[in-house]
Amino acid sequence: MAGLRVVSKSGNVDVIAEAGAGISVSGGVLVTEPDGTVVVNAGSKSLEVRCEPGTDVVVGTMSGSIRFHGEFGAVRVATKSGKIEIEEATEVDARTASGSVRVDDCAGACRAVVTSGSIRVGRTGSAWLAGVSGSLRVDEADSAEIKTVSGKVVLGSTATGRVAIRSVSGTVEVSVPEGRAPQVHLKSIAGRMRNECPQGTDGEISVKTVSGTIRIECK
Repeated sequence: MAGLRVVSKSGNVDVIAEAGAGISVSGGVLVTEPDGTVVVNAGSKSLEVRCEPGTDVVVGTMSGSIRFHGEFGAVRVATKSGKIEIEEATEVDARTASGSVRVDDCAGACRAVVTSGSIRVGRTGSAWLAGVSGSLRVDEADSAEIKTVSGKVVLGSTATGRVAIRSVSGTVEVSVPEGRAPQVHLKSIAGRMRNECPQGTDGEISVKTVSGTIRIECK
């Protein structure tokens, strides 16, 4: 299956995975490279691209919202100020300076980096998230590495892998399924710490902050 690369300046980009669609574009120019990769170029117009489910997609823009509808393979997105929304992918690498990132379902590794925006991930195998002041939330992950300065971190861990969270002043909340007993390591210089789970060997949770509050709960 051919990969897809989309390049745009400031228009909104909608990528739609639809069985039987092949690869088609509205609002841009489509070119097929010798290796089979399909490249779509657009200026400042809004762009709609349709492709087959499971397609690997790379998108690069200056600004404008980027939305992925349907099921994709590996998705890589980079924008300066746009909002990124991805429904479902096998892998995700999303980066934006001032926009937000939302990923509903990522089967494998989900990597997201923002400066001033927020990150919201539904279900993922592993999460690697980095932000400065926006909130970072993961509903369910087997393993995670999260770094923030002052943003709030909320993580739902399956307590099957390793979780490492580093924060300066943001609040950190981690929940694990009831009945699980993870190995927990907490460290805060000035913040309050509370662990409601029994110590055990169901995964590992390590949280370090300077002044932020830390809470680990089983529910």
